[in-house]
Amino acid sequence: MFQGSIPPSLGSLKGIIDLDLSCNNLSGKIPKELEILPFLENLNLVHNNFEGLVPSKGVFTKTSVISVAGNSKLCGGVPELRSPACAIEDFKKQNHPFGIKFIVIIITLSLCLMLVMLLVTVFWKIKPRRLSVQSLLGEEFLRISYDELLKAADGFSSANLIGVGSFGCVYKGKLQQDGKPVAVKVFNLERLGASKSFVAECEALRKTRHRDLLKILTACSSINFKGNDFKALVFEFMPNGSLESWLHPSEDTRKLDLPQRLNIAVDVVTALEYLHHHCEIPIVGDFGLPRFLFINIKYGRGGSASKQGDVYSYGILPLEILTGKRPTDEMFTDGLSLHNFCKMALPDRVMEIVDPHLLQEVQIYETNRDAGDERYIKAKNERMPDL
Repeated sequence: MFQGSIPPSLGSLKGIIDLDLSCNNLSGKIPKELEILPFLENLNLVHNNFEGLVPSKGVFTKTSVISVAGNSKLCGGVPELRSPACAIEDFKKQNHPFGIKFIVIIITLSLCLMLVMLLVTVFWKIKPRRLSVQSLLGEEFLRISYDELLKAADGFSSANLIGVGSFGCVYKGKLQQDGKPVAVKVFNLERLGASKSFVAECEALRKTRHRDLLKILTACSSINFKGNDFKALVFEFMPNGSLESWLHPSEDTRKLDLPQRLNIAVDVVTALEYLHHHCEIPIVGDFGLPRFLFINIKYGRGGSASKQGDVYSYGILPLEILTGKRPTDEMFTDGLSLHNFCKMALPDRVMEIVDPHLLQEVQIYETNRDAGDERYIKAKNERMPDL
């Protein structure tokens, strides 16, 4: 026995799936705002007193979704509805008594209740997705929501962007729970294989423990505020940057000495050996995990990923460490590579290809040695190797 008209504000309730207003005394025009309801699967308006033009866009183009029979004053709409053609003159609006306004308020309150029920339904749909992350990683990992990560990374702003990979971007953030800085890898789920990569990384990282591998803190699988799927991994944040930035600094004041470079090379090969031989499932260089070593060792020659390819890639790393030249340096053209460049210098011209910063360090080392400087004595005690 509902009376009055359908409030146009219903068009703002984007999540409505089923709207049944049949067998009432509702009147007035059908609001065009209902055309834009994206999830509407059933709109039942039969046996009312609606009048005027039936909307013909959006959901009103699907005759399997809408029902308007039993409204003799309706006209127009898509041909499949078989409604009579509309007259040229406009219909006059009817004045409604005060009591009908009260009924409209009751309808509005009822619709608000429907909205609350819809939100509860959406919440329960999201919850299993969050729990699925725990099943992938384990219950000991922190539970975190999309909203918490959004706030932690300041809305994933470009100012917090610290890296871009094949399946997504990495942002710096700070968790509100403990104020700890983190690195958040947000997957670009529009890329083919991104969701599969997220699951694979979760399953591998759950069982990966090594001092030279970046530690995963948690993961998030949810939906964002636009209703789209959202997946992210959360890692410890490494404030000192990458080996790339240390070997090729923008300022000459930032350098690595020889012992530091050799220690890094040893740490990387130790982590690589762990990934190849001590994981339940061996991990090779095309997987996302090696990108979260504290440096990136992927300098392979192309082709399918393999342990042999990783070993070759690692072999290029010490050459870059000692020469200070990138494998992608513009000098390496016409078949010349960093590998060939170093090979041609053996055995007599090795000192010509060594990073000038290291040569300066050796000169200082030898000068202090000859002078009996305390720095030489300290370096000797630390067993600093000779070139």
